[in-house]
Amino acid sequence: MYMRGLQALVLFFAISSLALAQTGSVKSEGQPLPGATVRATQGDRVLTTLTDANGEFKLDKMTPGAWTLDVAMFGFAAGHREVQIGA
Repeated sequence: MYMRGLQALVLFFAISSLALAQTGSVKSEGQPLPGATVRATQGDRVLTTLTDANGEFKLDKMTPGAWTLDVAMFGFAAGHREVQIGA
């Protein structure tokens, strides 16, 4: 499938203080994007996962503090977001 230019990725990140993992979804033009790589970094720590068929992802073992989330998929412009995980 031919794509005209790079389409932007939108990263939605939901944090639940009661959950052991943080979840979110990746969309392009309002549509879920399956198979996107989501990478979370905090200093030397790196967590990586892929989005599922619904564009959703789950990151386990994120410790409190500032994290950088990056999302990438071939044919799309990369997404970037800074998030704060509470204690």
